[in-house]
Amino acid sequence: MGLITKINEKGALFTDRENGRYLMVEPLREDIIRVRFSRKELQELPSLIIDAQVKNSDATFTVTEKQVMQDGKTCSISVLNAGDLIAEVNEENGRIEWFLKAHTEKPVLKEGERTLTEIPVYQYTTNGEKPIVNRVKTVDGERNFIQNLEKKEVRKAYRGKYYIEFQGEEGIYGFGQAEEGVFNLRHHTQYLYQHNMRIPMPMCYCDAGYGILFDCTSLMTWNDDINGSYLFMDTIDQMEYYVIAGPSPDDVIDGFRYLTGRAGMLPKWADGYVQSKEQYYSSDELYEVVKHYRDLNVPLDLVVQDWNSWAPGQWGEKKLDPARYANQKERNEDIHKLHAHTMVSIWPNMNSTTSDHAQFMEQGYMLNDLGTYNAFEEQARDLYWKQAKEGLFEQGFDSWWCDSTEPFTGPDWNGEEKREPWERYHLVGEEHKKFLDPGKANAFALMHAKGIYEHQKHDYPEKRVLNLTRSGYASGQKYGAMLWSGDTYASWDTLRKQIVEGLNMSISGYPFWTLDIGGFFTIWKEWTRRGCSCNNDPTPKWFWRGDYEDGVADAGYRELYVRWIEFGCFLPMFRSHGTDTPRE
Repeated sequence: MGLITKINEKGALFTDRENGRYLMVEPLREDIIRVRFSRKELQELPSLIIDAQVKNSDATFTVTEKQVMQDGKTCSISVLNAGDLIAEVNEENGRIEWFLKAHTEKPVLKEGERTLTEIPVYQYTTNGEKPIVNRVKTVDGERNFIQNLEKKEVRKAYRGKYYIEFQGEEGIYGFGQAEEGVFNLRHHTQYLYQHNMRIPMPMCYCDAGYGILFDCTSLMTWNDDINGSYLFMDTIDQMEYYVIAGPSPDDVIDGFRYLTGRAGMLPKWADGYVQSKEQYYSSDELYEVVKHYRDLNVPLDLVVQDWNSWAPGQWGEKKLDPARYANQKERNEDIHKLHAHTMVSIWPNMNSTTSDHAQFMEQGYMLNDLGTYNAFEEQARDLYWKQAKEGLFEQGFDSWWCDSTEPFTGPDWNGEEKREPWERYHLVGEEHKKFLDPGKANAFALMHAKGIYEHQKHDYPEKRVLNLTRSGYASGQKYGAMLWSGDTYASWDTLRKQIVEGLNMSISGYPFWTLDIGGFFTIWKEWTRRGCSCNNDPTPKWFWRGDYEDGVADAGYRELYVRWIEFGCFLPMFRSHGTDTPRE
């Protein structure tokens, strides 16, 4: 049975009620076409990443019909011409072939099947019982593991697959930043989930001349092997995506920014050299670092206060330790007089002993791990800003470092051996789905950045926002969110992979990406001598390693550091950072 068509210049609806197929194709710009697909009546769903105004486009189609022979029978094709991009929809099966205006003889993209499989969506709850909390000290602070959570079905949704029928060896790039250093994702599998050293983007570019932005904030997997070439979406209410005509990557990126928001203007001083390390221990030390750079006549624009600015044991508290930072406001003023600025680290999770945590618990603004605030709730973002503003911004800090914004890692960020890729995806992804709606499992950092940006712009409209954040998502660029690649380790192979990951992030449309110049970790063999300063755990960790036991005392590391600096100076933020060895 073919699809029933209802077409005009503003869009085309293809319906097969008997088999549950609903397809809508709409023009947004001459080079951008929106597609929605569902097994039930299509909805205009709110989006976390697409700017609402773009859906009110005045773009139109020129509509024609043609007949083609397929599998020995005649099929009707609706030709929807937006100008630069043309969609030819098969009225029998709903598959679309995409053409560029300049290349109408051959499609640049042939879609395969779209599938939606109904699944239950669960919420984890203690069913009114008192939570049994196992608090564990980790390298990312105190983490809560709730022992008596149970799954409760709250609604139905779908797992989706979007297939591409490649016509040759055209390349697929983007989907954000991973760890493996794979540039062309053809014949590869890429797991798209938020984790330290992984920042997924729902956007890809094909060098045949197009890009696709998927309006999806759930976990995803890109797969290209004997089982097919497709993007798997873990939890969606309907499939929604945007095809962007792109003879060049710049054309596709322009479409991405049109759909998700123009990049915010960062402070001018964010373009200068940034000095950071794990970690500085007092307001006086921050000032002395800047003063020493000035004495050496070496340019410096920003110095960063990493974690542990709070009182001992108060991880995540947005108040300074009075014993070490009593004069921070005055020291920030002194740093400003030296024509430099400051950044301070803040975390979404808070130890249960902090007053910030008590306020969130009292108001009911914590996620079900009882340690991480609910960035999806507006009132929770209000309270988070109030604490950060009073405790830190009013002390003269100029910018934010939103660390650990994944924010759930489960048991993966531990152990001596790195787990298999699919195992890590499952472990970390399921941990996110315990505490977040699975349809939004990749969006926590985005909502966190939104709260920081909107509140600072409201209270300090004259001050541009800069937020260095370890995770993020499409549209975060409009919130002044500078992504960085996480806690890498020092090796030449890491530097090679970081270059590739930066390229894929850029081609995903996101303009603000940087890294830890020099690699965060430098040592490996002497772990048992040093141990982990966070929890006194002497066992090796798969991520805490590097090729240089002596740090800057090793001439090999100094050479690597110089090359990393040479690369870093061309990134949107030029920032040195790391542990184990001094970085100044």
